[in-house]
Amino acid sequence: MASGDHRPARLLLLECVTLLRQRVDRAQLFPFWKGWAEDRGIPVRWVCVGGRAGLEPAGQSWFRPVVNLDSGDALRLTEDLRRWGATHVLANEELATEWAGSLTGAIPGISMVGGLRSAEMTSWMVRLREEAERQGTMPARWRGDSAYTQIDVWQRERWLSRWIGLPDPPAGEGPAGRRVADIAEPRYDAEIFNEAAARLEPMIRIVGGVFCDWTAPLRDNPVYRGLDLSECSRDYGCSFCAMRTPAPATGDPLDLAERQFRRLLASGDRPRRDSGRYDFYDIRLFLRIDEWVARAAALGIPPSEFCFSPRVDHVLKAQDRLRNALPLCADRGYVIRLFRIGAENFSEAEQQRFNKGFSSARIEEVLALFREFESRWPGTFQATRPLAFIPFTPWTTLEEYGLLLEKAVQWGFPPGGRWLFDTLELGPDLPITALARAEGDLLVPEFEDPA
Repeated sequence: MASGDHRPARLLLLECVTLLRQRVDRAQLFPFWKGWAEDRGIPVRWVCVGGRAGLEPAGQSWFRPVVNLDSGDALRLTEDLRRWGATHVLANEELATEWAGSLTGAIPGISMVGGLRSAEMTSWMVRLREEAERQGTMPARWRGDSAYTQIDVWQRERWLSRWIGLPDPPAGEGPAGRRVADIAEPRYDAEIFNEAAARLEPMIRIVGGVFCDWTAPLRDNPVYRGLDLSECSRDYGCSFCAMRTPAPATGDPLDLAERQFRRLLASGDRPRRDSGRYDFYDIRLFLRIDEWVARAAALGIPPSEFCFSPRVDHVLKAQDRLRNALPLCADRGYVIRLFRIGAENFSEAEQQRFNKGFSSARIEEVLALFREFESRWPGTFQATRPLAFIPFTPWTTLEEYGLLLEKAVQWGFPPGGRWLFDTLELGPDLPITALARAEGDLLVPEFEDPA
C-alpha cells in the first residue's frame, strides 16, 4: 500500500498458470500462506488464472519470464479485485509490464510482489539480510548466495508479516522467522478464474523437505581438484545446477504428505483447483514409494497421478519398491509418473565434468527398467522420455554427439525434441563455468551475434 494508507490488509494470492503446467513450484506455498493469513484475521483469496508465458527484455542481453493475460480477462480480474478491496497481491510469477501497470493503475495504493525473483521480493531479501548482518544473526548459507537466501526468505513468515502490516512474529528460527509450511494448516479452496485455468489443469505441489539429496563434493572429482571455486555459489552436487533448495518444510516425508492430503480430502470432494495430479517435492518419499502408496490407499485418496522427479540413481535404488507399489496402484487407480529426470549425456567425460555421479550404463539400466514397468503396468507407470539431456557444452566433440544419436536410435528417442539441441547454461557463479574459465579459451565476454 502507499505510504500513509492504513486500510486493513486484504490479500490476493494470484496463481498464474500457463502451458508450462509443471511450473507449480512458485505457488507451492499458497495453500499455507492462505491458512496462515486467515488464522491471523486477514481476508485472503487464492485465484488461479490461465495466461500466456512470455519474455520481456531485462537489460542489453537478457530476458525475464513473465505471464500475460488476455485483455478481457485482465479487465474482468482487475474489476473483481477493485470491488473486493484487494490491498496486497502476491503472484507466483512476474506479470507482464502492461498487465501489471493496468492493475496498479486501476487500484490506487495496491501493493504487489510479483514472484520469487521479482524486484519487490529481492528488496525484502536484502532488507532482512542487512538486518541480520547488523544483529549478528546471519545464517552461514546466506553469505555469498543471494539466490538461496531469497528462497529461504520467501518461504518464511517474517517478510509477509511486515508486508501486510502484522506484528513481527516471535523471535527464533533465524532472522526470517519460521517456515510457513511448518506452522500453518494448508487450505486449498482456490478459485478457478477463467476457462484457460480450468483447461490447463495445473498440478498441486505436495511440499516436502528434500528436493535433491545429491551433495557429492566437487573437490573429490579429479576434474575439479585444485580449481578455485571460492566465487561459486556451491561446491557440491551437479556442477551446472543453479537450483537452491532450502527445505520448505521439516519432518517425516510421509507424514508431511499425509497432512496435506488430509486437508485436500477434508470437504469430501476435490476442490476445484485439484485436478488429481500431484507433484511431490520430497525425494525421500519417492525412495519409500511402496509405503506411500499403501498410506494413500489407507487414506482413501481417490484415483490420482503421483508425479516425482528422481535422479537416475534414485530410480535404480527404488526399483524393488516400485515393483511392490505398482500392483496396488493399478488396483486403486493411481498412476506413478516420473519426469524431469536428468540423464545429461552418454559421454563419460561430460558426466564427470557435470559431477553427476552415475555412468552412461546406469542411464541405459533405467531406460530398460522403464520399458519393463510400462509393459507390465501399462497406464499405471509412466516415464517421460527421452529424459533430459545436455548434448552441447564448450567441450562437446562430434564423436560424443554421434554417440548420443546412436543411443537415441537404439532406445527409440523421438526424432524431434530438446534432447537434440539443448545447450549448457554457464551461469556466472557455477562450478562448471569456473572450469571453463580456467581453461582460458572457451569463454568470451559476449557474442557478436545477439542470437
